[in-house]
Amino acid sequence: MIDSSHQTLSPRGLAVVWCAAVAAVLFAALPLRTASGVLIVVSLVYVVVTNSLFAVEGYLTILAGYYLLGIADPFGAEIHGITLSDSTTRAVIQLVVLGGLLLWAGALLGRMLWRQGASFRPEQPVDPDRVPRVYRVSVTFLVAGSIVATLCYLKYGIPAFATFPDLARTDFVGGLSPFTYYQWLFVEVGIGLGVLAIAQDRDPKFQARRVRLVLVMTAALLVVGAVFSRVMIGTPLVLAAVVWWSQGRHFKWYANLLGIAAAIAVIAVVWLLRVQALGQISLYGVDLDFAGGVAGATRTIAAGTSIFARTSVEVFGLFVQGYLPHMHGEISFMSLISLLPGRHPGLGLFRVSQLLGYDPQSGTTVSLFGGMYADFGTPGVVIASPLVGFTLGGLEGLSRRADGLGGILYAVTLSYYFNMIYGGQLVDVTLLWKLWLALLAIHYCRTGKLVTSRMSGACLFVTAGLYLFGILKLVST
Repeated sequence: MIDSSHQTLSPRGLAVVWCAAVAAVLFAALPLRTASGVLIVVSLVYVVVTNSLFAVEGYLTILAGYYLLGIADPFGAEIHGITLSDSTTRAVIQLVVLGGLLLWAGALLGRMLWRQGASFRPEQPVDPDRVPRVYRVSVTFLVAGSIVATLCYLKYGIPAFATFPDLARTDFVGGLSPFTYYQWLFVEVGIGLGVLAIAQDRDPKFQARRVRLVLVMTAALLVVGAVFSRVMIGTPLVLAAVVWWSQGRHFKWYANLLGIAAAIAVIAVVWLLRVQALGQISLYGVDLDFAGGVAGATRTIAAGTSIFARTSVEVFGLFVQGYLPHMHGEISFMSLISLLPGRHPGLGLFRVSQLLGYDPQSGTTVSLFGGMYADFGTPGVVIASPLVGFTLGGLEGLSRRADGLGGILYAVTLSYYFNMIYGGQLVDVTLLWKLWLALLAIHYCRTGKLVTSRMSGACLFVTAGLYLFGILKLVST
């Protein structure tokens, strides 16, 4: 931020100082929640107008808005029947501010180091066969994931068509081996690669193949969406938007706003459908009327989103208040631990549900910084937040590489941490598996070969083995 030739602040440095001064005035003159709301709205306008919604700053804006909604609790929802004290609420706010600043600092460092390293790397010549390879890999991944999903539906039924979709989804997922369920993720990576191919394929002569690929991606999304999970529906769409943005394809400001509104609507409506809140109902002390016309439906969607945010933020507060014990890594690394030999009943978020008196088969959520705190206390927030930021900042820089293929890595990671805004797992097997698949795809798209060394051969063998093992687990149980 310092201009070394004149020892003055750069324009970005001046902007940061100016924003800090304005923030100080706002917090001195207005109540905490009001000042926070004003800053978040201003930040949202900035990231929307400057087309940086999918940069780390955009992520931080959405993260801050989520926490503000959960802390303010505008509809007065009574989720767990436990009142958070004022001191607990203040402590949660302090941890969120601390975590957000550290995450941003880590992202700035990651970007800076990537730019410095990139300046020493020679640019690779453009390969005219790269885009067709991306098309091929995308279709291969979409078909592979859809095959596994279809086999699962044939054996366990389709949750979306069940009388009680939420219960059916829980039974459906519970009946699957993780090694089977993770093969669905081929579809997510395939959609990301498909969007990347379309973004890079600017030749008007190939309009037909772009249309065909869009149809294949839509079909694959409908296949996995039948499991009736907002994650299975929303994550591929967010991943696709991030990939498109990473290729220098800008969204209009109104498209960004419509996307945010659509995401809120999907989250709220899917949640309302899952809890069967389609008519007049009182839930967590909040009156909902989804069938009450436009005004009633809008209020219900807003209330559903607020309850959704309040649930995880309140669990975060229960850890801060000492009502729940520290989990020592069970939440942050829950899915990794579950793959270790032996049985791991009541692990992580499922144990939190049990401690709160809920169904132990249905895990709760705790939010991003809440997961860090729940496992390791304040040191967890201090250490993990900049690591997440550094990862996101570095991958954002990588996505700017000349061939643009690094955009899939950034999109996979950012879409995961969008989910973890409410979830709370620091690292998940699904993230690692998608990154693994993306790296294999990038290697093939750049070289045109599946195997170029013993290492790449071993990686391909492991991938094929895990895929076949997932199918065997499905047909043998």
